[in-house]
Amino acid sequence: MNETVARIVRWLSLTLALAVTSTVLGIVGITFASLQGEIGMGIAVRTILELFALVSIVAFCARRWQDYGWGFWLSAATAGYLLNPLSWTGQALAGRAVLPSAGPATALVDLVTWVGVASAVVWLQGRRHEGPPIPADVRELLR
Repeated sequence: MNETVARIVRWLSLTLALAVTSTVLGIVGITFASLQGEIGMGIAVRTILELFALVSIVAFCARRWQDYGWGFWLSAATAGYLLNPLSWTGQALAGRAVLPSAGPATALVDLVTWVGVASAVVWLQGRRHEGPPIPADVRELLR
């Protein structure tokens, strides 16, 4: 398969995986909270579940697709967030707990959090693959 086509397919699969998984887990968190009658717990459960989905999916993909740049990861994370219907009302993460009313400001807080967490995961995966530097005396022994 052509490298450009493979890149587009991977971007789409990452974006859709983030959108669908975060939507489903967000609805699970909301349902759980409504059954318990606890709004605060619902926000916490929904946020934890969605961030778990984000971290696990991005970490898995970043481990497999190491040669992609920041544009790939940030655009896929942003598109995945924007395709989540809970993000349209600013209720995807805990932005509503920080700001008094749902709307564009809470959606922006959630988006910044979402992209920040995705960036941290990609950066940590990259650092993990670089490995620690080899000391000079060990390099001499390996020659």
